[in-house]
Parts: sequence; structure tokens; C-alpha cells
Amino acid sequence: MLDYRYQLLIDTYSSLTIEEQASSHPSEMLSQVLSSFDAWFAHHITTHLAIHNGNLSIWKKMIGLDVGGY
Repeated sequence: MLDYRYQLLIDTYSSLTIEEQASSHPSEMLSQVLSSFDAWFAHHITTHLAIHNGNLSIWKKMIGLDVGGY
């Protein structure tokens, strides 16, 4: 599922025009924190996903499962 969602983000971002990438994020909250859709994408594809992957790894370790890369 993670690989699917990652590819979906890449494909969606790749389909945007340069103007759309440079525009403000449609969310009022996010547009105040991140200067453009580019900034949101960079944050989401790196930091945000890394946090979720880290959470999954910790939860798996807590219940004795092999982390296996995630």
C-alpha cells in the first residue's frame, strides 16, 4: 500500500503544470505554513511519510513483528 500511495503522489505531482506546482496549497491551513504546492509536496514525500513509516516500525517492534523495511 505504501508503494502504491507513493507512486500515486509522484504521478499526481508530475501531471501538474508549473503554475499549479508554484501555486498555494488549496488548504487554508497548509497554505499558511507552506509557501507553495511545491513546498507541500517536498514536505509530504519526505518528512511526512518518514514519520508514518517510523510509527509503523515502532508499532511492529512493540508487538514482536519483523520490521521488514517499514
